[in-house]
Amino acid sequence: MKRLAVAVIFVLIALTFAGCALTPYHPSTVETVAARTFDVYVCGAVANEGFYSVEAGTSWTELVSLAGLLAQSIMPEFYTDTITGDVDRLVINYYDGQKACNCVNANSVAIAMRLPIANIPDWVVERIADHIEAHGTIRNKQQLAQALGDAAEDFCYRFFVDMVDYEKAD
Repeated sequence: MKRLAVAVIFVLIALTFAGCALTPYHPSTVETVAARTFDVYVCGAVANEGFYSVEAGTSWTELVSLAGLLAQSIMPEFYTDTITGDVDRLVINYYDGQKACNCVNANSVAIAMRLPIANIPDWVVERIADHIEAHGTIRNKQQLAQALGDAAEDFCYRFFVDMVDYEKAD
């Protein structure tokens, strides 16, 4: 019995040093993994709202630059970080000259109910609500600009169209 145990130990040691696949030390193999790609909806105070495909490791700054920054845009605090996980949207807020402000969903309940909204004059809320009542959900910045009329340049960046409502303009 003692001889059998010694023989088994001897064989195991021999196999270990011989590089047999039965050893506990396996050479590491590096597998090539395709980079993950994310479709991220960028909206708010940007020139071109829409979906952008970016690979994991892309910086938030690169993503926002694809959508086009405006003079009023505020980069998020994490702008130097890279995209590493699942993300589906990014809302870029704005600076009103005195403070940072959050963009408002143009199709929100607050607009539909014509409620007061911080940093948005009541007449702007009225114009958007009237447009929605007449034409339905606002689907992109071009429709928002139509709703705002001559005030579009001054107020369009303060709103966003949520990704569930978004349709690319023709």
